[in-house]
Amino acid sequence: MTNLAFDISPYSDVGARMDELLALGIPSCGIGELYPPEYYQSRAPNPPVEAITREIKKRNLKVVSVHGIGGFVAQDPAHQPEAIEKLKRQIDVAAEWMSPVVVFHFRQPAMPWEEVEMAAWTVKIGQMGIEKFDAIFHETLARICDYAATRGVTVHLEAMGHPFSYGHSVEQIIPTLKAVNHKNLGVCADSGHLHCSGHDPAGQIRLAKGFPLALHLNDNFGPVPPNYDIYDSDLHLVPGLGTINWPRVILALREVNYSGPMFFEGPHFPGGSFREGVELTIRNWRIFESLADKLASRG
Repeated sequence: MTNLAFDISPYSDVGARMDELLALGIPSCGIGELYPPEYYQSRAPNPPVEAITREIKKRNLKVVSVHGIGGFVAQDPAHQPEAIEKLKRQIDVAAEWMSPVVVFHFRQPAMPWEEVEMAAWTVKIGQMGIEKFDAIFHETLARICDYAATRGVTVHLEAMGHPFSYGHSVEQIIPTLKAVNHKNLGVCADSGHLHCSGHDPAGQIRLAKGFPLALHLNDNFGPVPPNYDIYDSDLHLVPGLGTINWPRVILALREVNYSGPMFFEGPHFPGGSFREGVELTIRNWRIFESLADKLASRG
């Protein structure tokens, strides 16, 4: 039976969330985005890393993933060292929490976030030119992976969603993995981002075979009109409440020999509490595993 782990927002009552997971027999968690976007900071200041560290140690809970913010390429070259140091600080936090994984957004520029950040990223990359951007991105990524290796952390790149033209699929990430060619660099397959961008999550997972793989699992209804973008459709639902074919996702994970935890990012449902979302996810996931077994037995 596979291990399950759940994301905890650093802006929530972290200790209470951890206690709820332990009460449900879940000894592993992940910690969400460490530093809020600029447009969100008035409502959510930077989370107290030291306080979260105390909550983790108090419960001896295993942290399996940390979600960093990213920001690899500064628009002004003079600010590039600052961007690199920010990435390193996030890796340091992951190492302090003994997380083997840190996830960064793929091709995210180092720039102030707007409420339509991914559209803004596309514009900035287009203005710079994708070849110039990737040259700096790959060089920075190699340095960050070297640093992460010294801290025992693997860097994973997460595809986003429309309207981010330069990074909404695993297929777009693979050339970067090959170009950087670092054993400490891999993919984070976010089922929700892939599905609402119009991709088949199972097919995208198969493309990651041979590379380190991490997961962000949640459900939605795919691209939703009228805008067909991630802001409308990345619902982070409990698996089974959307339209992703989860038994086939499980079979794809088996095909690529994925052996890590099934990590769920924010699975919930309208009106449900954190605990209720976790309980429903556990029940549904065990059913999907059973259905995947039946599909596999039929060839």
